[in-house]
Amino acid sequence: MFCIRCGKQLPDEPNFCPFCGTDLRPTLQVMKEVRASRTQQKVVQIAEDIETVNLGVRKRIDNTGAAIGAEIDQALSQAEQSVNAGVQTAEQSVVNTVNDVTNGVKSAVTDAVESLKDPFGNKNGSSDAS
Repeated sequence: MFCIRCGKQLPDEPNFCPFCGTDLRPTLQVMKEVRASRTQQKVVQIAEDIETVNLGVRKRIDNTGAAIGAEIDQALSQAEQSVNAGVQTAEQSVVNTVNDVTNGVKSAVTDAVESLKDPFGNKNGSSDAS
């Protein structure tokens, strides 16, 4: 700091100039007020910067949440498609099994009926009982 009257450099922040005796208290008070004002401005600027960062973070979180929700919806849709395909395959397998069993039963019934028509096992109704 320098004296406002004689211009000499002063040690620290004295109340009076040791060289010319000028009362420096009003000057010191103004300097303190300026420093306080600058500090307050810096605090306000930092608070605004923090709010800007918070808004950016919230926006990213919202976007990330929406993206995750979309990915979950897609995964659920794919899982549903896979389950539906598996159900269709299982249904077709059951239908095929039922058809195979039905055909086997029909064949067994047909064979049984044929054996009843000719108890001796002859073809075309001819009999070898003679």
